[in-house]
Amino acid sequence: MKLIFTSRKTLLARLIRFFTSSKVSHVLIGDLHFYGQPVVMHSTHGGLRIDTFEVWRQRTDSTVFEVWEIIPDVSSAIPVLAAKLGSGYDLPNLFGNALSILMRKLGVKLRNLFADPERFVCSELVVHLDPSGLKIPEFKKLDPEKTSAEDLLQICRKSGRFRRADESK
Repeated sequence: MKLIFTSRKTLLARLIRFFTSSKVSHVLIGDLHFYGQPVVMHSTHGGLRIDTFEVWRQRTDSTVFEVWEIIPDVSSAIPVLAAKLGSGYDLPNLFGNALSILMRKLGVKLRNLFADPERFVCSELVVHLDPSGLKIPEFKKLDPEKTSAEDLLQICRKSGRFRRADESK
């Protein structure tokens, strides 16, 4: 299983990168198989979905920055997440996160009041691969509602539980 970190040139992707001080705005779970077909699972404005990587890439015109293989086996979470396919995108969570980040920069702690526990943003979906942190201990301290793609990318770069899988670097 792999994590694929990407970005687009859309307004929403630019806002995500701005508020998270990142070059990435999206993360997908890749190297999955659905009826023998290689697919990616991700949460985007269309909600939680599964696409072939090629279809996703054509539809989004995204730039792939880095790809990381998840070394521990967290595949048992996939059926649980797949049961939520079609659930809506947690857009209010993004706005709540932006407000929380802005307030934190001003020295005020504010929790995200807008997150919907039944919907996901992309990074929240990834944290739910191991929410207890039993296989990826770095996930245990994460709040799925406040985690960004950049947070996950930094964990991949620093943790021995991930291996760089792309050939660009």
